[in-house]
Amino acid sequence: MSTPTGKQNRTRSEDTSAPTSFTLPVRAVPNAKKSEIVGWHGDELKIKIAAPALDGKANAELVSFLSETFVLHHSLFEVTAGQKGRSKLIRIQAPPDKILPMLPPRS
Repeated sequence: MSTPTGKQNRTRSEDTSAPTSFTLPVRAVPNAKKSEIVGWHGDELKIKIAAPALDGKANAELVSFLSETFVLHHSLFEVTAGQKGRSKLIRIQAPPDKILPMLPPRS
């Protein structure tokens, strides 16, 4: 079918069954010398954060660190729960199969 501009309409067949985002449970440890992934702490990924737990600085550093680690734009990360606690849920707008292989193995 042609449009008024002469271009053809194309229907894209996309696989909508593959997830495009997921939630990562994180255990944040603020006031570290440097930000780094430590490993798994139960069901949460333990991450040291080089920022104080004050005025949202640790959350901002956590998002920045995850963005750099996974080479994704910081807007693709959101702290959806635990803004004022150590246990957090991070919503990542990326397919899990792109991120999960980069995480340390669970012991």
